[in-house]
Amino acid sequence: MSLPEAISEAGIGREPGAFASRVSSRWFLFVGLVALLLASTSITVGYSLDDHIHRTLLGIGQPIAGLHGGPLDLFGFATGNAADAKLLMDQGIYPWWSDPEVRLHFLRPLASLTHALDALLWPESPLLAHAHNLVWFAASLAAASFAFRRVASLPVALLAFALFALDDVRGPAVGWIANRGAFVVATFGFMAMGLQARAMANGSRRDRWLALASFLLALLAGEAAVAIGGYLLAEALFGPATPERGRKERLLALWPFAAVGMVWAGLYAGFGWGASGSDIYLSLSQGLLPFAGNLLTNMGVLLLAQVGPFFWSDFWAMVLPEHRPWYALFLLAWTAPIAWVAVRCWRGDAAVRIGVVGLLFALVPIAATMPQDRLLVNAGWGGALVVALLLRESWNVGWRDAQQSAWRRRTAQLVFVAFAVSHLLLAPPLLALRARSMTTIEGAMARADRSLPSGPGVRDLRVYSLQTAFDPLLVYVPMMRASLGQPTARSMRSLYTGPGALELVRDGAASLRLSAPAGFLPTAPERMLRSLAKPFASGDEVALEGMTAEVLTVLSDGRPREVRFVFDRPLEDPSLRWVTWSETRFVPVSIPPIGGRLSLPAQNVVLALFGRPNEPLPTQELLP
Repeated sequence: MSLPEAISEAGIGREPGAFASRVSSRWFLFVGLVALLLASTSITVGYSLDDHIHRTLLGIGQPIAGLHGGPLDLFGFATGNAADAKLLMDQGIYPWWSDPEVRLHFLRPLASLTHALDALLWPESPLLAHAHNLVWFAASLAAASFAFRRVASLPVALLAFALFALDDVRGPAVGWIANRGAFVVATFGFMAMGLQARAMANGSRRDRWLALASFLLALLAGEAAVAIGGYLLAEALFGPATPERGRKERLLALWPFAAVGMVWAGLYAGFGWGASGSDIYLSLSQGLLPFAGNLLTNMGVLLLAQVGPFFWSDFWAMVLPEHRPWYALFLLAWTAPIAWVAVRCWRGDAAVRIGVVGLLFALVPIAATMPQDRLLVNAGWGGALVVALLLRESWNVGWRDAQQSAWRRRTAQLVFVAFAVSHLLLAPPLLALRARSMTTIEGAMARADRSLPSGPGVRDLRVYSLQTAFDPLLVYVPMMRASLGQPTARSMRSLYTGPGALELVRDGAASLRLSAPAGFLPTAPERMLRSLAKPFASGDEVALEGMTAEVLTVLSDGRPREVRFVFDRPLEDPSLRWVTWSETRFVPVSIPPIGGRLSLPAQNVVLALFGRPNEPLPTQELLP
């Protein structure tokens, strides 16, 4: 018996036969195992970026002054405490332009506990920590399949599950240890969705309570769980009606979820969790129209990343404004068929209504920050359901409906082939590749680390980079070294971060001026710790240990254009080390004599990130 014959066309809320359930379960299991096998390429990636912060906060390696946390609180990157911010700025972990009151402090106790388990059981094994990620990925797949089967017929649910599990955008999420919370949220969130749908179908009080408990656990795992509320609302609005439960009754059944969500939101805001003062996160302080425009733009970028594998939202921040209209056309090309299937099936298929509405709700919270593919786990559930329905409809119109005109059949066939190739043929191998995507940033970090002074003799040095191509290349080095128990410099500071060209003028024995024609803080990543809502003004000064930065001139948006740096000792002092970024690494640089000038060229961020094939790693190890 073929799979389509074996799988019952059970609709929403209906139970398939026992034989169909056994057959379909085997296919769901097979797809899930394939996805795990592809994602397992991540297991040898190692620690990356925030993984090192978590390790230091859990007592591994050396502590970092100014960073606080513990087993239940590993996501407090900036708490708004000015004294802590000053300590971190003195070390160079925060750049000199940071706002001491910036807050990036997130309530994720359940996700934090999973990392505390790593520190307890295998503190020096990134391989086992990545294996732990795969366990949660598997759990989220099981929960996703359960939710799909509650809202769609078995063939559509199986196809949607394959599209979700094998999507390449799962790769960056599963391949970063610090991002594990996304799958913890998804596991409990998808369980809440499936349990609530089943409770509305069979009236089970037990399922309702389990759904509510799962929703609460999802919220405790991370803020991304608010997207689950959108799916629950979509299920209530468009789920199947029964004599006992019409739309009104289904909506009223959501009041416990609303109550839990409001209590959580009240405590979250009341205790000062969340983000403020950062341009990485959108805020109404930027103005209503800019906020709405940026939110819709980010939603479009994320939607484009979700419906097709030919665009990765992670690179959106590097797309020049003059090129962005081309990406808008690309977005329209991919989303037009989605709109077509939504209009075609809106009245007749509740699953498409749940998928479309749930997807749009799920995009809103993640669009409030810088677009990244790793954020698309929850949105991917609705996206997979909609693409599955699109493939079904385009197949029917293109090959099975003889009453359609020739041009409609050919258009539908083209749509089917484009989406089938992109999502079912190209996405799986890309999943295996992208599950190792953190090796790219780790390669860049390794080159940066090895090209900076290291060894026991570094502890008394202050290392200054005149120009750093992008933010992580310097700020994470001291955290990496602390995590691994390696000596680090007294401070490592970047005077300018970004790809732009610079002009340096030495105007004193212990001072220099840097001029950036395109301005300091040129892109959103450099404004993670300071929003343009708090602009600089000419004459502003930032005093740090051993250095004062004085803003001489600013651009119209409040970003510094020229800054004078005054140090507490001559620039030739042996305790100061001067470097600058050069294509793929830091290189030593000689500061010109008083009155001298130095031009620093613009940097290629792609080259800085990916390096060159077989490039040898430099080293500047200092002996005691």
